[in-house]
Amino acid sequence: MTVPCKQIFVPNYQQIANNVYDYIVQKTNILDSSDADTETLFWNWLTMEDVLINVPLLAKWVETTGATPRNMAILCVRETLLGQPVTESSSLHVDVDKSIRVLWPIRNCKGSSTHFYDVPREYLEYRETARGVGWLYVTQPGPFKFLGKGDYDLGPFVFDPNVAHGIHVEPDAGIPRLTLTIGFDADSDKSKTIDAW
Repeated sequence: MTVPCKQIFVPNYQQIANNVYDYIVQKTNILDSSDADTETLFWNWLTMEDVLINVPLLAKWVETTGATPRNMAILCVRETLLGQPVTESSSLHVDVDKSIRVLWPIRNCKGSSTHFYDVPREYLEYRETARGVGWLYVTQPGPFKFLGKGDYDLGPFVFDPNVAHGIHVEPDAGIPRLTLTIGFDADSDKSKTIDAW
């Protein structure tokens, strides 16, 4: 199996990340600590059109990809996820959306990464959050063959969500860890293969 992720070079990725963070603070309630149900707020859909209007540098970058964006979400990693401390093994999963996506570090990502593993399909079980976001949970503890990692210190990367992956959080990086994920139109080659990037 080939490495299921690839770093992409975006010279101004940190400036774009800062602009996305400003959008999160000013236009969403993702960081509202008064929300009692933080467990289900890991995956936060964004109104893509609004993001692209309010973060023109991101819109400009998306345009350079030649692919049509389909959706965007902010992944907000706190101390726990669905009642468990966030560890690589507790977060190991396969996404339901099968299209190649971008993961973009926004805040508190220093030293963090997403690790990929070869997990047999019979070890996957469908689960869903209270907000209706589905994923395939890895039911066995492993060990599983390590396939590679996407390193947030190096900037954004594309990845194959059909491969089991888990969150590796650097404890001293700060909470919450925020990343932006971008999905693209299923007809685009960039949605089908990492090699198109």
